[in-house]
Amino acid sequence: MKSVLVAMLASALSLHAQSGALQLDTTLNNLQHAPGYRTAPLGTLGAVVERGNGPVDVLLIPGWGFGADDFEAFMQANRSRYHFVAVTLPGFSGTAAPPMPPAGTSYGEGTWTRAAEDALVRLIAERGLRKPVVIGHFVVGAQLAIRLAADHPALVGGVVILGAEPMRYFASRRDSSGRTPAGREERAASVDRFQAPRWYKYVTTQTWETNNYAPSQYSSDSARAAALWARSARVPMPVMIRYLCEFIAMDFTDAFAAMTVPTEVLVPSFTPGILADPKQSYVKPLFHDAWETVRGTSPRVTISRVGDSRIFVTDDQPAAVEAAMARVAKGARENSQERQPPYDAALAKRLGADARGMKRYVLVMLKTGPRTDFAKDELHTLLTGHQANIKRLAHEGKLVVAGPFGDNTHGYEGIFILNVATQSEAEALLKTDPAIAAGRFAFEAVEWYGSAALQETVAIHQRIDKTGR
Repeated sequence: MKSVLVAMLASALSLHAQSGALQLDTTLNNLQHAPGYRTAPLGTLGAVVERGNGPVDVLLIPGWGFGADDFEAFMQANRSRYHFVAVTLPGFSGTAAPPMPPAGTSYGEGTWTRAAEDALVRLIAERGLRKPVVIGHFVVGAQLAIRLAADHPALVGGVVILGAEPMRYFASRRDSSGRTPAGREERAASVDRFQAPRWYKYVTTQTWETNNYAPSQYSSDSARAAALWARSARVPMPVMIRYLCEFIAMDFTDAFAAMTVPTEVLVPSFTPGILADPKQSYVKPLFHDAWETVRGTSPRVTISRVGDSRIFVTDDQPAAVEAAMARVAKGARENSQERQPPYDAALAKRLGADARGMKRYVLVMLKTGPRTDFAKDELHTLLTGHQANIKRLAHEGKLVVAGPFGDNTHGYEGIFILNVATQSEAEALLKTDPAIAAGRFAFEAVEWYGSAALQETVAIHQRIDKTGR
């Protein structure tokens, strides 16, 4: 539940103070977790779900106060076209938040936000997502999508932003006209010294809820809107405030201009009644006017206003979101084709690659064997035979990677990646190694899925080995 009191904090405070709607309680400390709150390790995600089996990977980042389950219906409706990996950021939808950073840590450092970004980067690798379309929703979800594309363009196919603002604007205190935006340092200092310790720390639950987004701003379906508002309201205020303060304090002005991946921003239109309501006067500057400052900064960024929609555009106008995803996915493919060499069907066939350029191998961990009592000459003969067997298997195309480990306490001696699909095939090859047969080495084997290009490793190695061994 976002405090709309900081659309531009000074003016918002003045507006609401006139209505008597603001209450502070100096016995509160909303900048710390409540006593007994159980935290999660920094850098972990609250939850991850996978839906669908379509050919296009999608990383969905729900927004401020929401979780993956809030997008379940949309994912199910598109499961045949997309493979969704949807996350819940830690602290939302009943998950545990990270510990609060040490006292004195600037909100501009984005402790939680940066840790979440790192976790998303790891998730992309762990789940094998290939250039996913990243959907960023509402405040922190959109912020993370933008940061991922700006910081890790090689990992991201494209971005779709839903129901969000680009970045919270407030004026520099050095310009009384209000036309000069605060710079990075001034922005962070304003949150660190004023907004967080003098306002958010003491704001009461009643004031927080009264002055946040109204239920009608979430969805055009009144029952759904009320349910979404209630879900967000259940998130502890310290969690919401931490994410919000980091969002306000972090400056990513340059991210849009530097965007290299196709990006579509779907701006909710809201209703004339919402836009005309004095109590909701922050909606237009935050959602409509703010995006006009971004328009034209990059040819990769397209901004569209979606009629008859609210913050959950996926609820009100799913067809518009689906169309944007399709355009971004198409743009990502074209972008990738511009940067990558064309697909080589003959090479893929020769290497036995699947559609992703991958194939099955067997990974072997060589370990210290049960026998260590070899005479010096016998051990030399075994290890010489071991090396000869490695060369033979490599020459036959059965061994694509081999090498010893350094000193370790696990008994690991070396690694093989065998170009076979099953453990039984691997074991038959390993039995031809005299050092294994004699008990100098033992092994553990497991089926492994990796790039078919590994089969080219031996040929490349021969070209860079000066010894010619």
